[in-house]
Amino acid sequence: MPRKAAAKPAASPTTMGTWRDVDSSNLKRVRYDPATKKLHVEFHSGKIAEYDEVGAEKYNRLLAAESKGAFFHKHVRRNKQHSWRYV
Repeated sequence: MPRKAAAKPAASPTTMGTWRDVDSSNLKRVRYDPATKKLHVEFHSGKIAEYDEVGAEKYNRLLAAESKGAFFHKHVRRNKQHSWRYV
């Protein structure tokens, strides 16, 4: 008799696929996958970029930042540790 697949754990609010709107003149919304450390950023232009190796602490600091755009540019976009691509 075939084995049944294990039940998948319930998705948490920070799993990829859950977009969070942000108050920013440049960023429209963000989403994060802690398992892969990938951050997706949608800009008001409609373009979506994916950033690699973004830690959960940095993502949470982005969400808490007074200026999300300034934080993003200083700590993610200009950080050579995070390779990126448009998706």
